[in-house]
Amino acid sequence: MYDIRSFGELGTADLVINGQPAGQLPPPESVPGAVFAEWVHRSVDIDPALLQNGSNSIVIHLDGAVHLDRLQMELSYAGASSVIRLRRVVV
Repeated sequence: MYDIRSFGELGTADLVINGQPAGQLPPPESVPGAVFAEWVHRSVDIDPALLQNGSNSIVIHLDGAVHLDRLQMELSYAGASSVIRLRRVVV
């Protein structure tokens, strides 16, 4: 889960997990009724196959007029048999 805003201008936030592209975070404009500089609470599912046992690296590439306020990871999915830790989060 994350909070995002763009001040009504173009911008993107691309998610990379362990060096593999995991997709673009949906922008605030994808929420009906969101206007200008409002923070929008969003979430995105990631493919568990991108995660590895032990440490993981999460990188978010910001481009243009996009701001992230917080990032909350929930690492719980069916079939998980070991602990997964985040080594670092880079924005």
